[in-house]
Amino acid sequence: GFAFIMGAISLLFKQVQQILSIVQFSLLFLLITPPETWTGNAKILVQLFPMTSGADLLRDLMARGDSLNLTKLAIAFVNGSVYFCLGLFLFQLAEREAKRRGILTGY
Repeated sequence: GFAFIMGAISLLFKQVQQILSIVQFSLLFLLITPPETWTGNAKILVQLFPMTSGADLLRDLMARGDSLNLTKLAIAFVNGSVYFCLGLFLFQLAEREAKRRGILTGY
């Protein structure tokens, strides 16, 4: 999903190298965020962040040796699917806008 979003931004603005660095750093932060230390509403909120629920599930499986929790797997799948669909939708909008502006002439 984020790859499509970054692709959409690069279609429209062409110069995105600095933005890519910032996005990569923020994605690294999301992967190392331990959601089990959060409490209350913050724990629910952290499950809405991209890749955090999947990383939490992998942390439970690999580091703690827990069994597969199907609820967490379903949450991770829905989370990934939502971000993928959002990225694809934004890419299609950016592609349409780039064609309208005439900056996508070679394709």
